Amino acid sequence: IDSIGNREDFVGGNNAVYQTEVVNAVLEEMAGLDPAAPVIVIGATNHEERVDPALRRSGRLDRVIRIPRPNSAALDHIYRYYIGALGTSTPLDPALDTGALARLSVGLTGADVERIVRGAARRARKANRALSQIDVLAEITDKPRGPDALRILTPTELARTATHEAGHALALFLSESKGSEIGFVSIVPRDEGVLGFVVPFSDERVHLTRRDLEAKLDGFLAGRAAEELIYGQEQVSGGAERDLQFATELVTRMVTKLGLGGSGRLSICVGRRRIIRYCCGLDTFGCFLLRCLSLSDRSELGLLLGVGIDL
Repeated sequence: IDSIGNREDFVGGNNAVYQTEVVNAVLEEMAGLDPAAPVIVIGATNHEERVDPALRRSGRLDRVIRIPRPNSAALDHIYRYYIGALGTSTPLDPALDTGALARLSVGLTGADVERIVRGAARRARKANRALSQIDVLAEITDKPRGPDALRILTPTELARTATHEAGHALALFLSESKGSEIGFVSIVPRDEGVLGFVVPFSDERVHLTRRDLEAKLDGFLAGRAAEELIYGQEQVSGGAERDLQFATELVTRMVTKLGLGGSGRLSICVGRRRIIRYCCGLDTFGCFLLRCLSLSDRSELGLLLGVGIDL
Protein backbone atom coordinates (compact mmCIF):
# COMPACT_ATOMS: atom_id res chain seq x y z
CA ILE A 1 0.00 0.00 0.00
CA ASP A 2 2.95 2.37 0.49
CA SER A 3 3.65 2.22 -3.26
CA ILE A 4 0.98 4.86 -3.92
CA GLY A 5 3.00 7.28 -1.82
CA ASN A 6 2.59 9.78 0.97
CA ARG A 7 1.45 13.27 -0.05
CA GLU A 8 3.61 14.83 2.67
CA ASP A 9 6.70 13.54 0.87
CA PHE A 10 5.77 14.65 -2.64
CA VAL A 11 7.83 17.44 -4.21
CA GLY A 12 6.66 19.96 -6.78
CA GLY A 13 6.14 19.22 -10.46
CA ASN A 14 3.80 17.21 -12.63
CA ASN A 15 4.65 13.94 -10.90
CA ALA A 16 3.62 15.34 -7.53
CA VAL A 17 0.28 16.44 -8.96
CA TYR A 18 -0.35 13.00 -10.45
CA GLN A 19 0.70 11.17 -7.28
CA THR A 20 -1.62 13.35 -5.19
CA GLU A 21 -4.49 12.49 -7.54
CA VAL A 22 -3.78 8.77 -7.08
CA VAL A 23 -3.89 9.04 -3.28
CA ASN A 24 -7.07 11.12 -3.43
CA ALA A 25 -8.68 8.54 -5.72
CA VAL A 26 -7.90 5.73 -3.26
CA LEU A 27 -9.34 7.80 -0.40
CA GLU A 28 -12.49 8.43 -2.39
CA GLU A 29 -12.94 4.74 -3.21
CA MET A 30 -12.56 3.78 0.44
CA ALA A 31 -14.99 6.48 1.54
CA GLY A 32 -17.59 5.12 -0.88
CA LEU A 33 -17.73 1.65 0.65
CA ASP A 34 -20.98 0.57 2.23
CA PRO A 35 -20.19 0.09 5.93
CA ALA A 36 -22.78 -2.70 6.12
CA ALA A 37 -21.27 -4.63 3.20
CA PRO A 38 -19.10 -7.68 4.00
CA VAL A 39 -15.95 -6.06 2.58
CA ILE A 40 -12.56 -5.84 4.30
CA VAL A 41 -9.83 -3.66 2.78
CA ILE A 42 -6.30 -4.89 3.52
CA GLY A 43 -3.07 -3.16 2.59
CA ALA A 44 0.34 -4.77 3.15
CA THR A 45 3.55 -2.84 3.72
CA ASN A 46 7.00 -3.19 5.19
CA HIS A 47 7.19 0.59 5.68
CA GLU A 48 4.27 1.76 7.78
CA GLU A 49 5.70 5.29 8.01
CA ARG A 50 5.43 5.73 4.23
CA VAL A 51 1.65 5.28 4.16
CA ASP A 52 -0.25 8.55 3.75
CA PRO A 53 -1.67 9.62 7.17
CA ALA A 54 -5.12 10.11 5.62
CA LEU A 55 -5.21 6.43 4.69
CA ARG A 56 -4.63 5.49 8.33
CA ARG A 57 -7.34 7.59 9.91
CA SER A 58 -10.30 6.01 11.66
CA GLY A 59 -12.71 4.36 9.24
CA ARG A 60 -9.96 3.67 6.70
CA LEU A 61 -6.85 1.55 7.23
CA ASP A 62 -7.05 2.28 10.94
CA ARG A 63 -6.00 -1.12 12.32
CA VAL A 64 -2.33 -2.06 12.05
CA ILE A 65 -1.62 -5.77 12.46
CA ARG A 66 2.11 -6.37 12.77
CA ILE A 67 3.28 -9.78 11.63
CA PRO A 68 6.52 -10.74 13.41
CA ARG A 69 9.09 -13.28 12.31
CA PRO A 70 7.72 -16.79 12.83
CA ASN A 71 8.27 -18.60 16.12
CA SER A 72 9.43 -22.21 16.33
CA ALA A 73 5.91 -23.63 15.97
CA ALA A 74 5.27 -21.60 12.83
CA LEU A 75 8.70 -22.48 11.42
CA ASP A 76 7.91 -26.16 11.94
CA HIS A 77 4.85 -25.79 9.68
CA ILE A 78 6.86 -23.76 7.14
CA TYR A 79 9.56 -26.45 6.99
CA ARG A 80 6.87 -29.11 6.50
CA TYR A 81 5.32 -27.08 3.70
CA TYR A 82 8.50 -26.50 1.70
CA ILE A 83 9.85 -30.02 2.26
CA GLY A 84 6.48 -31.39 1.14
CA ALA A 85 6.59 -29.13 -1.92
CA LEU A 86 9.72 -30.94 -3.15
CA GLY A 87 7.44 -33.78 -4.26
CA THR A 88 8.37 -37.33 -5.09
CA SER A 89 11.49 -36.23 -6.98
CA THR A 90 13.33 -35.84 -3.68
CA PRO A 91 13.06 -38.84 -1.32
CA LEU A 92 12.99 -38.00 2.39
CA ASP A 93 14.79 -39.61 5.30
CA PRO A 94 12.05 -40.76 7.74
CA ALA A 95 14.20 -39.48 10.64
CA LEU A 96 13.90 -35.88 9.38
CA ASP A 97 12.81 -33.80 12.39
CA THR A 98 11.30 -30.48 11.33
CA GLY A 99 10.58 -29.56 14.95
CA ALA A 100 14.28 -29.60 15.85
CA LEU A 101 15.14 -27.71 12.67
CA ALA A 102 12.56 -25.07 13.56
CA ARG A 103 14.03 -24.58 17.04
CA LEU A 104 17.42 -23.95 15.44
CA SER A 105 15.93 -21.47 12.96
CA VAL A 106 14.15 -19.01 15.24
CA GLY A 107 14.79 -15.55 13.84
CA LEU A 108 14.61 -16.66 10.21
CA THR A 109 11.78 -15.88 7.81
CA GLY A 110 9.69 -18.09 5.56
CA ALA A 111 11.85 -17.02 2.61
CA ASP A 112 14.95 -18.12 4.53
CA VAL A 113 13.39 -21.54 5.14
CA GLU A 114 12.55 -21.90 1.43
CA ARG A 115 16.19 -21.13 0.55
CA ILE A 116 17.47 -23.59 3.17
CA VAL A 117 15.23 -26.43 1.98
CA ARG A 118 16.15 -25.77 -1.65
CA GLY A 119 19.86 -25.83 -0.82
CA ALA A 120 19.49 -28.95 1.34
CA ALA A 121 17.76 -30.75 -1.54
CA ARG A 122 20.70 -29.88 -3.81
CA ARG A 123 23.13 -31.31 -1.26
CA ALA A 124 21.10 -34.53 -1.03
CA ARG A 125 20.89 -34.93 -4.81
CA LYS A 126 24.61 -34.33 -5.18
CA ALA A 127 25.31 -37.01 -2.56
CA ASN A 128 22.74 -39.33 -4.22
CA ARG A 129 20.78 -39.87 -1.01
CA ALA A 130 17.44 -39.04 0.57
CA LEU A 131 17.07 -35.56 2.05
CA SER A 132 18.21 -35.91 5.66
CA GLN A 133 18.57 -33.86 8.81
CA ILE A 134 22.28 -33.35 8.19
CA ASP A 135 21.59 -31.77 4.77
CA VAL A 136 19.27 -29.18 6.27
CA LEU A 137 21.62 -28.54 9.21
CA ALA A 138 24.50 -28.02 6.80
CA GLU A 139 22.45 -25.43 4.94
CA ILE A 140 21.34 -23.66 8.15
CA THR A 141 24.95 -23.39 9.31
CA ASP A 142 26.42 -22.56 5.87
CA LYS A 143 28.65 -25.60 5.74
CA PRO A 144 30.97 -25.50 2.68
CA ARG A 145 29.57 -27.61 -0.12
CA GLY A 146 32.66 -29.64 -0.90
CA PRO A 147 36.13 -30.57 0.33
CA ASP A 148 37.71 -28.05 -2.05
CA ALA A 149 35.99 -25.22 -0.15
CA LEU A 150 37.06 -26.42 3.30
CA ARG A 151 39.81 -24.77 5.28
CA ILE A 152 42.28 -27.50 6.12
CA LEU A 153 43.28 -27.73 9.80
CA THR A 154 46.22 -29.72 11.11
CA PRO A 155 45.45 -32.48 13.64
CA THR A 156 46.78 -30.22 16.39
CA GLU A 157 44.53 -27.33 15.32
CA LEU A 158 41.57 -29.66 15.00
CA ALA A 159 42.13 -31.04 18.51
CA ARG A 160 42.32 -27.54 19.97
CA THR A 161 39.14 -26.52 18.15
CA ALA A 162 37.39 -29.65 19.43
CA THR A 163 38.60 -28.93 22.96
CA HIS A 164 37.25 -25.38 22.79
CA GLU A 165 33.84 -26.40 21.43
CA ALA A 166 33.58 -29.34 23.84
CA GLY A 167 34.04 -26.79 26.64
CA HIS A 168 31.00 -24.88 25.43
CA ALA A 169 29.01 -28.10 25.20
CA LEU A 170 30.16 -29.22 28.65
CA ALA A 171 28.96 -25.95 30.18
CA LEU A 172 25.50 -26.67 28.82
CA PHE A 173 25.63 -30.22 30.22
CA LEU A 174 26.58 -28.81 33.63
CA SER A 175 23.74 -26.29 33.59
CA GLU A 176 20.25 -26.89 34.94
CA SER A 177 19.08 -27.90 31.47
CA LYS A 178 21.56 -30.83 31.41
CA GLY A 179 22.41 -30.06 27.80
CA SER A 180 18.88 -30.39 26.47
CA GLU A 181 19.27 -27.13 24.55
CA ILE A 182 22.25 -28.29 22.48
CA GLY A 183 21.09 -28.31 18.89
CA PHE A 184 24.24 -28.73 16.81
CA VAL A 185 28.01 -28.97 17.33
CA SER A 186 30.57 -28.60 14.58
CA ILE A 187 34.33 -28.38 14.20
CA VAL A 188 34.11 -27.93 10.42
CA PRO A 189 35.48 -24.45 9.54
CA ARG A 190 33.16 -21.98 7.84
CA ASP A 191 33.93 -19.38 5.16
CA GLU A 192 33.68 -16.44 7.56
CA GLY A 193 36.64 -17.72 9.59
CA VAL A 194 34.73 -19.62 12.30
CA LEU A 195 36.62 -22.83 13.09
CA GLY A 196 33.89 -24.45 15.17
CA PHE A 197 30.72 -23.66 17.09
CA VAL A 198 27.97 -24.95 19.35
CA VAL A 199 24.47 -23.94 18.31
CA PRO A 200 21.90 -24.06 21.14
CA PHE A 201 18.20 -24.20 20.45
CA SER A 202 16.74 -20.71 20.56
CA ASP A 203 15.56 -19.60 23.97
CA GLU A 204 12.04 -18.22 23.50
CA ARG A 205 11.41 -17.56 27.17
CA VAL A 206 10.25 -14.04 27.97
CA HIS A 207 11.72 -13.74 31.48
CA LEU A 208 15.31 -14.73 32.24
CA THR A 209 16.61 -14.69 35.80
CA ARG A 210 20.07 -13.76 37.04
CA ARG A 211 20.85 -17.48 37.25
CA ASP A 212 19.75 -17.98 33.64
CA LEU A 213 21.95 -15.13 32.43
CA GLU A 214 24.95 -16.22 34.46
CA ALA A 215 24.53 -19.70 32.94
CA LYS A 216 24.77 -18.05 29.52
CA LEU A 217 27.98 -16.36 30.68
CA ASP A 218 29.31 -19.77 31.73
CA GLY A 219 28.57 -21.02 28.24
CA PHE A 220 30.32 -18.11 26.53
CA LEU A 221 33.48 -18.52 28.64
CA ALA A 222 33.61 -22.31 28.75
CA GLY A 223 35.55 -22.76 25.51
CA ARG A 224 38.47 -20.78 26.86
CA ALA A 225 38.16 -22.55 30.22
CA ALA A 226 38.50 -25.93 28.49
CA GLU A 227 41.63 -24.79 26.68
CA GLU A 228 43.14 -23.63 29.97
CA LEU A 229 42.40 -26.97 31.62
CA ILE A 230 43.90 -29.05 28.82
CA TYR A 231 46.75 -26.87 27.54
CA GLY A 232 47.57 -24.64 30.51
CA GLN A 233 47.10 -20.93 31.12
CA GLU A 234 50.10 -19.90 29.01
CA GLN A 235 48.92 -21.92 26.01
CA VAL A 236 45.39 -20.53 25.74
CA SER A 237 44.63 -19.35 22.18
CA GLY A 238 42.87 -16.21 21.01
CA GLY A 239 39.96 -18.24 19.64
CA ALA A 240 37.58 -16.88 22.28
CA GLU A 241 37.40 -13.39 20.76
CA ARG A 242 33.72 -13.59 19.85
CA ASP A 243 32.88 -15.45 23.05
CA LEU A 244 34.42 -12.65 25.12
CA GLN A 245 32.59 -10.05 23.04
CA PHE A 246 29.23 -11.73 23.66
CA ALA A 247 29.99 -12.16 27.37
CA THR A 248 30.99 -8.50 27.71
CA GLU A 249 27.83 -7.32 25.95
CA LEU A 250 25.66 -9.54 28.13
CA VAL A 251 27.20 -8.54 31.45
CA THR A 252 27.09 -4.86 30.43
CA ARG A 253 23.38 -5.20 29.75
CA MET A 254 22.88 -7.01 33.06
CA VAL A 255 24.49 -4.14 34.95
CA THR A 256 23.23 -1.09 33.06
CA LYS A 257 19.80 -2.17 31.79
CA LEU A 258 18.43 -5.11 33.75
CA GLY A 259 19.16 -4.00 37.29
CA LEU A 260 21.24 -7.11 37.99
CA GLY A 261 24.39 -5.30 39.09
CA GLY A 262 25.62 -4.87 42.64
CA SER A 263 23.78 -1.58 43.09
CA GLY A 264 20.43 -3.12 42.16
CA ARG A 265 19.45 -0.05 40.13
CA LEU A 266 17.10 -0.55 37.25
CA SER A 267 19.08 1.40 34.69
CA ILE A 268 22.44 3.08 35.13
CA CYS A 269 25.10 4.56 32.92
CA VAL A 270 28.55 3.61 34.11
CA GLY A 271 32.08 3.50 32.81
CA ARG A 272 34.08 0.49 31.76
CA ARG A 273 35.82 0.20 35.17
CA ARG A 274 32.50 -0.40 36.94
CA ILE A 275 31.59 -3.13 34.48
CA ILE A 276 34.97 -4.81 34.90
CA ARG A 277 34.59 -4.77 38.68
CA TYR A 278 31.19 -6.45 38.34
CA CYS A 279 32.64 -9.10 36.02
CA CYS A 280 35.36 -9.84 38.54
CA GLY A 281 32.73 -10.04 41.25
CA LEU A 282 30.80 -12.64 39.30
CA ASP A 283 34.04 -14.48 38.52
CA THR A 284 32.05 -16.65 36.13
CA PHE A 285 35.20 -17.84 34.38
CA GLY A 286 36.81 -18.95 37.66
CA CYS A 287 33.59 -20.55 38.88
CA PHE A 288 33.33 -22.57 35.69
CA LEU A 289 36.91 -23.79 36.06
CA LEU A 290 36.19 -24.93 39.62
CA ARG A 291 33.04 -26.74 38.50
CA CYS A 292 35.01 -28.56 35.79
CA LEU A 293 37.69 -29.57 38.28
CA SER A 294 35.02 -30.86 40.69
CA LEU A 295 34.12 -33.65 38.26
CA SER A 296 34.82 -37.13 39.59
CA ASP A 297 38.17 -37.09 37.84
CA ARG A 298 39.92 -35.40 34.96
CA SER A 299 39.37 -38.37 32.67
CA GLU A 300 35.63 -37.61 32.64
CA LEU A 301 36.38 -34.25 31.07
CA GLY A 302 38.85 -35.92 28.71
CA LEU A 303 36.16 -38.36 27.62
CA LEU A 304 33.82 -35.52 26.76
CA LEU A 305 36.61 -33.76 24.89
CA GLY A 306 37.31 -36.95 22.99
CA VAL A 307 33.69 -37.03 21.86
CA GLY A 308 34.12 -33.48 20.64
CA ILE A 309 37.18 -34.38 18.59
CA ASP A 310 35.27 -37.16 16.83
CA LEU A 311 32.41 -34.88 15.70
